[in-house]
Amino acid sequence: MEREQKEEEGESSKRAINNRHTYQFVLKNPRSAIACTLNKVRTHRRIILTGTPMQNNLKEYFSMVNFCKPNFLGTEREFSHLFRQPIQVGQHRDSLAYQVKIMRSRVSDVNILLKNIIHRRDFDVLRSYLPPKFEYAIKIKCRPMQRTLYETYINYHRMNSINTNLKKSCSIFFTVN
Repeated sequence: MEREQKEEEGESSKRAINNRHTYQFVLKNPRSAIACTLNKVRTHRRIILTGTPMQNNLKEYFSMVNFCKPNFLGTEREFSHLFRQPIQVGQHRDSLAYQVKIMRSRVSDVNILLKNIIHRRDFDVLRSYLPPKFEYAIKIKCRPMQRTLYETYINYHRMNSINTNLKKSCSIFFTVN
């Protein structure tokens, strides 16, 4: 009875959002009108289903967790200060040993915090249900017109890249004494 009344009043027990909606409305722009509206919907549980790991974008990772468990990781600013910045600083090839150590510690800390919230599964879960994968490489000879179009396309992009790099190099200011 109480559940029915809550659902009639706009509070439901669960909300699930699929990958496209997750990315477009909640993660890409958590301050968008749709994300704000979704955040106002009162629920007992929120579930985000995504097939793409977001480990390389900690801002999106924060947005995903914050949508499901608001303020669990603090504010975006607090999360950035405590986790995102130290993790990003320690990921560079030229990071110092202490920065890498801090990064590893923060990654471990955030994984421990989220172990009961984020349920990650890799491809091995599906492997037994899928038929074996076969890949074939088939070489097809291009017709003269196709070859010309292909070479034009490649040369255009090569020239575009060269042009962009020349523009970048020309925009660097050198101080000459």
